[in-house]
Amino acid sequence: MKSDQLIERLAAVFALIILVGGSLLVLAPFTTALLWGAILSYSSWGLYRRLTTAVGGRRKLAATLIVLIILIVVLGPFVYAGFAFGAHVHDIVALVQRLFEAGLPDLPPWVGRIPLVGSNIETFWANVTSSNSELIAQMRALAAPAGKWILAAAIAVTHGLGLLALSIVLAFFFYTGGEGAAAWLKAGMRRIAGERADYLLA
Repeated sequence: MKSDQLIERLAAVFALIILVGGSLLVLAPFTTALLWGAILSYSSWGLYRRLTTAVGGRRKLAATLIVLIILIVVLGPFVYAGFAFGAHVHDIVALVQRLFEAGLPDLPPWVGRIPLVGSNIETFWANVTSSNSELIAQMRALAAPAGKWILAAAIAVTHGLGLLALSIVLAFFFYTGGEGAAAWLKAGMRRIAGERADYLLA
């Protein structure tokens, strides 16, 4: 009988280890977003409490409002910059194509009249334009690697913004469940540390 109980306990422990390990594997890609969400909700907890009081104690409404505010303030500029860049990307491509086809433009006459440095600028620009064909060939050779780098940078920025947006959304659940989680943590700490728990968590 004792051996059966031991086997049952070992099987339960083994199943618990598998369950915890599987949960950690599932949550691993979201660890960064969870941590940022926890930090964000903790740092803005005072604002959330004041907003909750302002809306008559409706915690979900206060959490929704503060999440929307953070999304607009934090992600709004990035979204605007992305749309603005997308609206002018054809102009940038056309400018580069004209540069490849027509070569570098001549300097305006007033540049040479700049005191002290005007003549040096004209000399430098003359040397650059004299090797215009070589420069354009080098620029064309660098165009493909530069395009790949820009694409990789865009993917990295998109991934980072996605994690940031996810962390802000997860902060909603930290807001609404934060007090319950804090009470659970305090109860657990009191069982472990006794009366010192309140001092440790203060």
